[in-house]
Amino acid sequence: MGHNPHAAQFLEQCLARQPVVGKRRAVFGLLNDKDLEGVVAHLVPVIDEWAVAPLPTSRSRPAEELHSALQNLGACVTSYQSVALALEAQCAHATPDDEILLFGSFYCVAEALEWVARYTDEDAANGFAG
Repeated sequence: MGHNPHAAQFLEQCLARQPVVGKRRAVFGLLNDKDLEGVVAHLVPVIDEWAVAPLPTSRSRPAEELHSALQNLGACVTSYQSVALALEAQCAHATPDDEILLFGSFYCVAEALEWVARYTDEDAANGFAG
């Protein structure tokens, strides 16, 4: 999930060994009790564009705090009202050479999985063949 500095450092090392041709884009949300600065400090060097959003829980850290912490580290960051909107925006701006990374919390992943399922269901209903 990449929600603590140790996990973020490990993720940074993995990403550094796997360069991407295009941009590496992130969708990120975090709970209040997690070390925001400790997590993002490791990942700013290996992520080109960040999309941040609050999580669907009262324990969520506000998107404004995520945005501010990333901006203070020189990251290119945009805030969204939900993980689904952040993911949709990253997908809309991505090229085939880009990579989209989603991390920070199980809440973030759960909302993203719901978003993917919704689009998969819509594609199936519309006869999408892949």
